[in-house]
Formats: sequence, C-alpha cells, structure tokens
Amino acid sequence: MNETLNFSEHSMGKAIVLTLQGRFDAAIALPVKNRIRSLAEDGGRCIIVDLGKVSFIDSSGLGALVAALRYVSKGGGDVRLANMTDKMQQVFTLIRLDKVFKVYPDLESAVDSFEE
Repeated sequence: MNETLNFSEHSMGKAIVLTLQGRFDAAIALPVKNRIRSLAEDGGRCIIVDLGKVSFIDSSGLGALVAALRYVSKGGGDVRLANMTDKMQQVFTLIRLDKVFKVYPDLESAVDSFEE
C-alpha cells in the first residue's frame, strides 16, 4: 500500500491546527516541517498537530516534529500534539518523546491548553 500523507490546516481559538492524514514518513517529513516553520514565521505561536488520522510514522516524521518544535520554541511558541492512536502513544513513550511534547487526547483539550 503506497498511501501518501495529506495535510490541511485551520484555526481554532488562538491555535493553528495542522491535521495530518496517512503515512508520515521520509517522503512527507520535510514538507510538514517546512509548513510548520512557515506558520511560525507568519506569527503562529500556538500550533497543534492532529495525528488522529496518521496510519504510520517513522523516524523521519518524528524528526520533523522535533525540528518543528525546536524552531517554534525559539520564537516563543509551542507545538502540541493531539489525537494520537494508542500505538503511536506507545512509540512516543518508548522513545521518551512524551517528555518532549505536550500531548492531548483530543483537539479540544489541546486548544484549551493554549487558552490557559
């Protein structure tokens, strides 16, 4: 199966939500990282990546998220994650990325976290 990743974005509260769907691998990691960087350069400080429809993530996808977080953090913002599958949550816990990112069970709680 050669499923590609699609991504879209919309605003919720003061956050920009980037919704990913499909395989988050080396083929799409750079475009996602560049899009988050572009959002930050345009003043986006509250970015949420919705991972609920991601069927697969590899080290390139993980690396893109970490690089995006570093970039956005330098500008005083944050990248938060929402809607992880149980399997993805296990991967994040195993490699301790759950200590790096703020992870929320759903989009609403992630959006609310920026309002506090």
